[in-house]
Amino acid sequence: MTWTTIATITAGHDWQSTPVISSELGYVRLTFETAGVPVWLAQVDPDSTAIYDERRITATPHARILEFEAPPFFSDRALALRVPNFATPFDVQIEVSSMPISRGGATQVTVNTPTSSNVVASAVTASTTSVQLLAANANRKSASILNNGTGILYVELGATASTSAFTISLNNGDLYELPIAYTGNIAGIWSATGGNALVREFV
Repeated sequence: MTWTTIATITAGHDWQSTPVISSELGYVRLTFETAGVPVWLAQVDPDSTAIYDERRITATPHARILEFEAPPFFSDRALALRVPNFATPFDVQIEVSSMPISRGGATQVTVNTPTSSNVVASAVTASTTSVQLLAANANRKSASILNNGTGILYVELGATASTSAFTISLNNGDLYELPIAYTGNIAGIWSATGGNALVREFV
């Protein structure tokens, strides 16, 4: 399978579209500049701007392949992306494959989903300087972070977080579920002290 880059677009709070994609090409590979952020994808008719097959996924640290079958009622189609209002816009590279979707029979694919029976719970006190929420852990399957602080929590998938460079921001009561594939350091910083973050790591 050969991949061809058709666009690198900045996924913002409004729909951003690629150039027109051939109706015969159905496999799309996405590479995200930022991981851990919800992303909405859809097929769009460039003429009418009608939206079809809208999906919500989470941006991953690795490239992600999706299948999009062209709507029969679209004369042309493009792929559109956007992120929620709380997320910082970031670039997404979009590639299409040289292989059309097979219509002669289904291909069986086995997907192994990691499972976990062990949960490690912790509480991290809110701080206006960057603190570690979770240390890197190669055995991590997933994790969740609940902001139980009075200020906004800025979470960074990395060693240091700041209020201007972060993966996602959480208001009081917001819950963030980590992408399964990420096992590195996670840092956080609050806009104000008071309260904490309730962290659950699944290993």
